[in-house]
Amino acid sequence: MSDGTTHPDRRHIRWLVPLPVIAAAALLAVGVAGYLTLRTGQVEQPASALLSAGMVATGVGTIDSLRLPDGTRIVVGPLSSIKIAEGYGTDSREVEVRGDVYFEVVHDSSGPFTVHALGATVQDIGTKFTVRTDAAEGVAVSVSEGSVSLRSTNQAEVRARVVLQRGERGVLMPDGQTVKRRGTADDMAWLRGQLVFHEAPITEVASSVHRWYGIELRVPDASLATRHITATFSSEPPERVLEVIRLALGAQLERRGDTVIVTRAKGAGVARLR
Repeated sequence: MSDGTTHPDRRHIRWLVPLPVIAAAALLAVGVAGYLTLRTGQVEQPASALLSAGMVATGVGTIDSLRLPDGTRIVVGPLSSIKIAEGYGTDSREVEVRGDVYFEVVHDSSGPFTVHALGATVQDIGTKFTVRTDAAEGVAVSVSEGSVSLRSTNQAEVRARVVLQRGERGVLMPDGQTVKRRGTADDMAWLRGQLVFHEAPITEVASSVHRWYGIELRVPDASLATRHITATFSSEPPERVLEVIRLALGAQLERRGDTVIVTRAKGAGVARLR
């Protein structure tokens, strides 16, 4: 924040993701509890870095929590960021986010809380909600309490907005259209340290693997790039996650440092995970 303003109370929640060497195996069962270790109150090696005044960003596999001067609580998911507008709480209450971010907003009718996220504008009506900027469909907003309005930043008309109530999920499509759907508990699974995919395209899976494990998945084979995966990962090591993806796609993986090339395995069938 700029000088003279109140700095957020940054309360660190850190997920540590080690990278042990684990022998490759056909591991379709998932559930190695405790692999991601939750630690609170870390003073050495803080979970996030203040890249500039008013910005908080997390690293790979790291979750960070902060509380703003108005009492609003924010949880920033792995490889995500939030930029807090200068003069927050005085001139306005606006933030800009990328990645996965959760909000518990203290409502103030005289100063609405506004989130800007890749062309989407989300405004609270006293609520708890998450924003995800890299969902397969577009920018996704899921509400667990209260309500929010969602619209395209480029469409100021009231008719272009949708109001989301508790248990609903709204998506701003790339074409600017806003749609409303029923949400599920899985929309906020990342807050529990879980990765949940339901018929998710490879692009969405790759994005999550990159945020949580720092691994870049490349799928040059067009026939594999259009596949979808259904799987749940709860604190698995990266080698296990990659093996499940390999089996689900009937593919072979080539590791080049932090990059994994996914290609079709000759004569392999495709397993679908449920």
